[in-house]
Amino acid sequence: MEKWQDRVVKERDELDKKIKALQEFIAGDTFEDVESAEQLRLKKQCVIMVDYRNILTMRIKNFEKD
Repeated sequence: MEKWQDRVVKERDELDKKIKALQEFIAGDTFEDVESAEQLRLKKQCVIMVDYRNILTMRIKNFEKD
């Protein structure tokens, strides 16, 4: 695998950790204390982060074809 491909894999792995942390926060009790508009923004952020991760995963799968 080339260096730039390794960076994509690392980026996806780091993003996975951030998504997990955000999902745990959203599912936790503290989230209820957050203002509703901010809750909505955080949920939207999580959806976008998951979409981004899915794109990175598709790119990584494509590396394996080459």
